[in-house]
Amino acid sequence: MPIDPRWSELGGSDWLALARAWLEEWRRGVPLEDTEAGRSLVLMNFAATPDAQWEFIGAAVSLAADDEDRRHVAAGPIEHLLGTPGPLVSDRVERFAAEEPRFARALTGTWPVADGGVRARVEEACARVRDPLAPASG
Repeated sequence: MPIDPRWSELGGSDWLALARAWLEEWRRGVPLEDTEAGRSLVLMNFAATPDAQWEFIGAAVSLAADDEDRRHVAAGPIEHLLGTPGPLVSDRVERFAAEEPRFARALTGTWPVADGGVRARVEEACARVRDPLAPASG
C-alpha cells in the first residue's frame, strides 16, 4: 500500500483522539476489526509515514493507563514500526526511549520482530529500563 499523505496532516489533538478511541475500544473488549479506530490503525500501519506512526505511538503511550495498555501499544503499533528496517526507526527508538520513560517501559513488552541491527538497539534501550513490563498473564 502506498504512503497516504493525509496521515501527515493530522495534528496532536487528532493523534490523541485516535489513540484514546483505540485504547478505549480495546479496554471494552471490542474486536478491533469491528471498530473505526481499530480499522484506522491497520490503515495507519501500512499507509502512514514512520513519522506519522511515531506521532500515534507517542499519543498512545501518553494515554496508557496501566501495564495492559502498555503491552497493547507494544504488541501493536510499536512492533509494527519496529519491523521497518533502517536507521530512521532505530535512531528514533533510542532517542524516544531515552527521553520518554513510559515509551521505554512499553518497549520492553515487544517481541523480537525487528531485524538484527534494529533489534540490537531495541534490546540496548530495554536493558536500561529499571522496571520492565512483566510478561502478560493469561
